[in-house]
Amino acid sequence: MTNEKYATYAKEAYEKLPAEKQAEFADIIEEMKLDAQDLGLTGENANYGLAWVFLWCEKYNEQTDDGPICNTLVTKSAADQAGLLVYSKLRSVEETAEASVNNITVAAYQDGYEGIGGYAYKHYLMLTKTSPLPWTACAFIAYMTTTPDGFYAWGKDMGGYAPVPACMQDHSSDGFVDGVDTYPAKNDRGYDWWLNTGKLVVEEPAYCASVSGVMGDWIDGIVSGK
Repeated sequence: MTNEKYATYAKEAYEKLPAEKQAEFADIIEEMKLDAQDLGLTGENANYGLAWVFLWCEKYNEQTDDGPICNTLVTKSAADQAGLLVYSKLRSVEETAEASVNNITVAAYQDGYEGIGGYAYKHYLMLTKTSPLPWTACAFIAYMTTTPDGFYAWGKDMGGYAPVPACMQDHSSDGFVDGVDTYPAKNDRGYDWWLNTGKLVVEEPAYCASVSGVMGDWIDGIVSGK
């Protein structure tokens, strides 16, 4: 969120808030200017990204894994809560009187929503120097990343996107049951939509590595002081 691209998303969302809501966050955004300088963040809007992180860290309820997060948010008792969860986890929700995919709305899919749509992280396939069959491993990696069949295990559910567009699978109607749009949250609008309209925050390893030291300590300080 401190990367200038994503910090600007936060600023744009803030500027579209009503005046009374802007006033609620104005002091912390101003305060974060000094933190941005101390952390060596050079982006013009870094303080908006820092404010987002600061407020999130102050308020979040930590869960042990993606599964528990999903299982909590799909219950009726989680009404009016917001959270970050792995999109594909919705595939395994067991529909009951208390829990349902329909208890969730995807924020970025709502009319008039402003702000980031969520986060995307990358999976990496690496060949180690001790591999006994390096060329076989290379062939398998190529199969997994460049062919529809090879990528199927990761792309068979919404929220999984291939590095090669030809391997992308269409999940725009995953929420339909017998032709009826039963679970709208499952209708994945696709990677291009998420990247552009949905303002997805995509992991950028080089940037993360460049700020992880100072940001890690800064975040630890917020969490320990909650």
